[in-house]
Amino acid sequence: MAAIQLTVDPRWEYYSTSSSHPAQASALCPEAAYVSLRLPTPGSDNGRSPSDSLIIHRVVFTTESHDQGFSDNEGDIGTYRGSNSFFEAHVSDPSTGALRVPQRRIQYNYHASDVFRTHTNVWDRRDEALAEAGPGAAAWVHRVESKGLSLAEWLGELRGGDVIMIVPKAWYPGWTNVVRFARIEVWGDFVSTRPSVHQPLFGTTDKSQDFYRPLSFDKKEIRLVVVEPDDRGASEDATLRLSLQYSSLEDLDHVPYDALSYCWGDSAEREAVLLSDGELGLKNTEIYVRRNLASALRHLRSLGNRAVLWVDLLSINQADPAERSHQVALMGEIFASARSVRVWLGEADDLVTEDFGVVRSVAQRYHERLRTNPELGLPTSRQAHEVIAHETFIYVDADSIFIRPWFRRVWVLQEVWNPPSGTKKSQRQVTVHCGQEQLPWEDIAQANRCVYDQLKYLNNYTMPRLLTGLFDITRDRESSVLTCVPADRRDILNIVLEGLDLQATDPRDKIFALLIFGHETHQIATLPTLIRPDYTISAGRVYADFTRWWILQHRSLRILSAVHALEGRQWLHLQSHDRNLPQQRSPSWALWSAGHSSWVRGTLALQDEVCVYRACGDRKAIDDELLTLPAAASRDEVDGFAMKLKLRGVRLGSIAAEPAHYPYFQQPPLSAGLQEAYMRIFDPPGTLGTWQNARSARGELGNHDIHYNALLRHYIAHWETYPPDPLSDSDSQSDAQSGSDDSSRCDSSNEEQPAWLPCHGKCMFTTEDGGLGLCPAAAMAGDVIVVLYGGDVPYLLRPSGQPGTYRFIGECYVDGAMSGEAFVPDRNLVEEIFVLE
Repeated sequence: MAAIQLTVDPRWEYYSTSSSHPAQASALCPEAAYVSLRLPTPGSDNGRSPSDSLIIHRVVFTTESHDQGFSDNEGDIGTYRGSNSFFEAHVSDPSTGALRVPQRRIQYNYHASDVFRTHTNVWDRRDEALAEAGPGAAAWVHRVESKGLSLAEWLGELRGGDVIMIVPKAWYPGWTNVVRFARIEVWGDFVSTRPSVHQPLFGTTDKSQDFYRPLSFDKKEIRLVVVEPDDRGASEDATLRLSLQYSSLEDLDHVPYDALSYCWGDSAEREAVLLSDGELGLKNTEIYVRRNLASALRHLRSLGNRAVLWVDLLSINQADPAERSHQVALMGEIFASARSVRVWLGEADDLVTEDFGVVRSVAQRYHERLRTNPELGLPTSRQAHEVIAHETFIYVDADSIFIRPWFRRVWVLQEVWNPPSGTKKSQRQVTVHCGQEQLPWEDIAQANRCVYDQLKYLNNYTMPRLLTGLFDITRDRESSVLTCVPADRRDILNIVLEGLDLQATDPRDKIFALLIFGHETHQIATLPTLIRPDYTISAGRVYADFTRWWILQHRSLRILSAVHALEGRQWLHLQSHDRNLPQQRSPSWALWSAGHSSWVRGTLALQDEVCVYRACGDRKAIDDELLTLPAAASRDEVDGFAMKLKLRGVRLGSIAAEPAHYPYFQQPPLSAGLQEAYMRIFDPPGTLGTWQNARSARGELGNHDIHYNALLRHYIAHWETYPPDPLSDSDSQSDAQSGSDDSSRCDSSNEEQPAWLPCHGKCMFTTEDGGLGLCPAAAMAGDVIVVLYGGDVPYLLRPSGQPGTYRFIGECYVDGAMSGEAFVPDRNLVEEIFVLE
């Protein structure tokens, strides 16, 4: 193929990985990478400066696969048309686990063929046409496929440390992607982006403190940035002139200001501005800020009047941890006291302009009806969406708006959510700007709700679940109601877990920025020191302290199950064989910043508001003495204590052998409790959407009888036959199911016909006394099974080097021990203190 013979610059560095193992993906299988490659980062091991950037010139994906081999669409058989079996390229940020670059379709399978075919897809920034050259290659020019990014732009988004993955997928019942080989090849080189020593980025060095006088914390003093008007009228070229002004939020007549909400942007892209401060005698001193901020200030400044803004990067002394902590605690009040909030998404392109026009047109139809003929109610969907309505359907696509990085930054939530000071249920004026385009926040939020509700099962971008849920959106056509107001606060644990989908430069911000949304944490000034924002303590300690505080506050160990929402800790292995997991810097028992909110549904203790299990029975007491940090101790001593968790409980036993596949389809089935727990965690009929797509909305818990057709399709996708017949009473089947001992009974690989779903891994264990249970993917033989006081479910601990100390593996299901049976009188289990590290 000519595309593969493109000249490769010999100066480029080459990276590759491959995997060869049988795998099947259906619409009901967990979305998992088949193979992944982590891009190198600059450092001492490769002789590169940490400030260098990795530039990717070329990526080649090779796959060997076929679909299910049959189809009802006879006209498409023998072509690539109408194929719903394909591969996607995903790029994740290893520090958060989140997809950092829009996922892109790579290749479709040949329609209705069970013959393995090899496809090679060349993505080269020098010629976008090459990506579409091969048969069945996904089209880059199609808007739904490209998400508004050209091939060169997509490759340009890749960074050192990113993980590139090939993910096999299939849509719709009956479709399957059968894979036996895949390879990723990358060519790139490092280029120096080190700024001149004479051009340090403002806020990144101690010298930045020379531009500030200290704030008066007692007076709730803040700094404001005054953007001087462009008197010359050359708004695109004139150098920005800024000055600092101070004001106290305690002053009812404080200086009126607008608050700017934006993303900091790439630190390598910077622009010079002039900064003045009359109190310090600074006059037009040249400093360098990120280009995205400069672009926002340039668009917001007025030709005739000064713009007075609160801008976090300039208004907070970033080099002073004490000031950062104080201002972060005030953040809610700062935005609530602002006259308005200006959201900056970045510069516009043609697709953004088009999408803003569509949203504006739809919003105007609603607003015009409410203004002119409210008695008629809101317009119908077709009337409101006339600009994008086809004969038989309405397709809403605002990807070019919601794909913008602003929507995934954790700090922006409270910046647009906080109601004005002194109000409860009203929305401050928030305007969303993108280049010259602008819309009220209410219109953007309504458009998001439309896409979120109607197209949640498709590959469309919307606001993250947490940002969507922070607003009560109403569209009642009969009563002519169209509203968008801040929603009520909720339990902070649910908020933090939904915040896992968001991004932050500093992991601590995924706690600090969300405290204001918790009904028990929003009074930040009065919070205990254990969770009050403090940038002088490590990120790992912040998450350990939050976990400890939640246990003490709620008298429950429910939060321990949240580790299964973290990357690498989930019940299911979702990475490929070349696993590239982020480093968790908090203790094994604590929360961390990298994970996915949808995985919360794949847990035993967190899936419901009130856990259905009671493993600890009436032993709910939390031992405050074990959990409370010592008051009179050095900082190092407190840090050492804080990273360990001491809990009382009893030992049930241990895992006797390596876990096996769970035989869900075995006849007769295992206990009803095991079957239901497996349904809760692994979602085999796909009704919860736990493992298929992080953006999918919560559905109902699967039921074997109600959802048997989906279960049947899932089984057939793997084994190309029907599962064991529940009505069969043949002697051979009965003998195979009973087995000679518990281990053979549990390992359905001993049966003539498989009774398990291989995509769910080996999740069933036996105990030393023959008991059965379900365990997360990280479990192994020798792990200790315990019931801890205050815990609704049993837990798995792994002995560490010191006696009595353990690594926390996670929750588990133990058949016959989920309702307090461990504490019946005849068991005589001995109470212990378990130290978790």
